[in-house]
Amino acid sequence: MLRSADKGVSWDSQATLVDDLDEIGVTDPTTGAAVRTGDIIPEIAVAPGTNTVYMVWQDARSTGGARDQIAFARSTDAGRTWRTVSLAINAVHTTQAFNPQIRVLPDGTIGVLYNDFRSDDAGAPLVTSTWLAHSHDGGQTWTETKVGGNYDMTRAPVARGFFLGDYDALGAAGTTFTPIFPQTTGTSGPAADNIYAATVTPSA
Repeated sequence: MLRSADKGVSWDSQATLVDDLDEIGVTDPTTGAAVRTGDIIPEIAVAPGTNTVYMVWQDARSTGGARDQIAFARSTDAGRTWRTVSLAINAVHTTQAFNPQIRVLPDGTIGVLYNDFRSDDAGAPLVTSTWLAHSHDGGQTWTETKVGGNYDMTRAPVARGFFLGDYDALGAAGTTFTPIFPQTTGTSGPAADNIYAATVTPSA
């Protein structure tokens, strides 16, 4: 990452290495068909009123290169130095996790929105679910809240893989996170998907 101390007028001459990005991509665990995700896109957020910065990304190192998980790093000096706290903050490590988004509430609560296949089993459909992980201790421990219902990823349009894209987002204001996320709809006919929003007020 690069830092700017003057709101983007000028930038550090050298980039700071946060960590490796060692993702392998996401596939249907039954058929091996590709699922196109934002696997090369890290996400970053600042804790309001502090020098603490957080980053999340997809990474497969915690599973020995078998499955992408949600990695989490922290800087307490405004991005000058970094420490990777965990290579897998998602709750279920036996499944693939992808498309993380991160924001921080004014009280310091961290939220990470992501998707996984924990409810899927062999065969069709490819059951996909959306989760909001939240931490009240700087990312040392996490609790999860399910967001929306399960959906079938194979109902997504195909563009170099089942493609709902990386069109997830996460808002944070007051005591509430606002997840914004795509889901497929219907069970037959042409592929279809919509964008949904929810609200989550996490408790410690």
